[in-house]
Amino acid sequence: MNNTTECFSVKYRDTESNEVIEKDKLTELEAVRVKQSCDIYTNLEFISVTPEPDWSKYRTQKP
Repeated sequence: MNNTTECFSVKYRDTESNEVIEKDKLTELEAVRVKQSCDIYTNLEFISVTPEPDWSKYRTQKP
């Protein structure tokens, strides 16, 4: 069976500790949820996601 699901990588910063956190091998939905969490929590600063998700499928703004 050929698995063609893209894996996403996200990077964000915890502004309280100034630690940069990287998460790999995420699904598109998981990557978008990290971005949404950064929008909600003031101590999380979204940095990047690769590859670019299809933001139009989710109720969140493109960074």
